Amino acid sequence: MQLRPYQKDLVTDTRKALTQYNRVITTLATGGGKTVVFSHIVNNALKKGSKVLVLTDRIELLKQAKKSLDTNCHVMMVETLNRRLHTINLHSYNLVIIDECHKRAFDKITSKLSKDTYLIGFTATPFRSGKKQPLKDYYSKIVEGVSIGYLIENGYLSKCNYYGANMDLKGIKQLRGEYDPKGVAKMYDNNKVFNGVISNYKRIGEGLKTLVFCSTIESSKQLVSEFIKAGYNAKHMDAKSSNRAELLEWFKNTPEAILSNVGILNTGFDEPTIRNVILYRVTRSLPLYLQMVGRGSRTTKTKNEFNLLDFGNNIARFGFWHIDRDWTLETAKPKPVGAMVLKNCKGCNSFIPVSTSICKLCGYKYTKLIKEQEFKQLQKLEPKELRKQAASGGVKKLAEYSKLKLINSRWAMHQIKTKQEAKEFIKLMGYKSNFYNVNKSFFNWL
Repeated sequence: MQLRPYQKDLVTDTRKALTQYNRVITTLATGGGKTVVFSHIVNNALKKGSKVLVLTDRIELLKQAKKSLDTNCHVMMVETLNRRLHTINLHSYNLVIIDECHKRAFDKITSKLSKDTYLIGFTATPFRSGKKQPLKDYYSKIVEGVSIGYLIENGYLSKCNYYGANMDLKGIKQLRGEYDPKGVAKMYDNNKVFNGVISNYKRIGEGLKTLVFCSTIESSKQLVSEFIKAGYNAKHMDAKSSNRAELLEWFKNTPEAILSNVGILNTGFDEPTIRNVILYRVTRSLPLYLQMVGRGSRTTKTKNEFNLLDFGNNIARFGFWHIDRDWTLETAKPKPVGAMVLKNCKGCNSFIPVSTSICKLCGYKYTKLIKEQEFKQLQKLEPKELRKQAASGGVKKLAEYSKLKLINSRWAMHQIKTKQEAKEFIKLMGYKSNFYNVNKSFFNWL
């Protein structure tokens, strides 16, 4: 098995870490070749006479792993192993590999392993939210591979073009730290968001192979029905679909296929020819967001970019998929490295940094924007100082700082002293012409 240079480095770094710690996490971005890396480690361990166990939680991952590994290696589903613990001696294994180790489903096994057993967890997203069973309870170190940016720049992953529509999520309840999927689906249905999905698909990526992520089975089937009505080749899949293998084969061999799925293809699914990823759902989970977007990141001889169409404010919530993140074994949310405030391009509706002067996708030109260096300096200021600077600059400065999200736009409107200033502010902000009349009660102090 031929390893890429960065994969060789990751194998070496993992081995070094194991000389100090028995339990480590090795992380590499979706599409970077985690399976190749751990297969190399496993096969070398087998050659040395070690007994190895590989665990996964999805049938697709199981099939993928078995293709890459020596037949002497035991590859099992975590639930299957858990049912057979009375007949299997976990202490007999010298090395245990866990794929997608950030998932809590594996904790029941890792907690039973011998202290002498080497454990390597593989994941693209070494992060867990919540106070229960943080990763630090099971692992001692994270070994990080190269960044997504590196993989894109060197042609190993495709570049992502970001598009998003602003969704009003007020009133949607949260269950166990996640948005209520039924509430999201109902909001989409009430607002006929599926019409926006189809019109944007037609504008941005019509005829390209598309993978859709939905929050509920009903929502997915409705969207598929609307795609079919519009004349497109679309199908639905979920965990209960009896023809999953048939659907995946159809998706692989159909260039214009649109496959909508619910909770099944976010991990362990590798189809390089995907050109559009549509998020017809909302999530508060960073790992899930990165896993879903990463499904479109594989390259082919004719593909080096893909489109992300977000209908759940996910890009605004988490930032660009490709930015670096400072991973930690703690439960604290990993900090994005070089994160930026985003805006929708007026020309094509793609997401771009607020400091952008010309959109790279459509060429739309922005004028009188703060320079990037100045913007970075402003970001370092305390909110009180930012408000002071904005207020001293009049309506134009209030609008400028509001558009850059340096200050709250509602606070800015409270600084306006006349009806004329209010209308000028509305115009500069790009609000609809009837904004003043609709929000007249808000301006009642004028």
